[in-house]
Amino acid sequence: MDIEAAKALVCERVDALAPALLAVSHDIHEHPELAFEEHHAHDVLADALDAHGLATTRHAHGVATALRRGRPGGADHRRAVRVRRPARHRPCLRPQHHRRRRARRRARGGAGRRGRGRV
Repeated sequence: MDIEAAKALVCERVDALAPALLAVSHDIHEHPELAFEEHHAHDVLADALDAHGLATTRHAHGVATALRRGRPGGADHRRAVRVRRPARHRPCLRPQHHRRRRARRRARGGAGRRGRGRV
């Protein structure tokens, strides 16, 4: 599929969803809520997404007004909650940053790369 065909497909889909998107927008506008207390907006958006076949997890991450793509236990959810490796094992794209930090630590009297610093 070329880029023009993809753009046309997206425009078609948005035009088809325009009435539903406007209804959601108007409903949220009619019920103003303060920051982090958007319970009505949360429910309206989750219902609209579910109605159009987009699976969502309500109250994601322990936040009452958060939404997340996918259902708990699904592939999306498993990917999101997987434990990541500690930061020290990730490749660093800025090794000069670490050299500068070690030099500053040594200048303060702390140890270099291997030591524990001041005792």
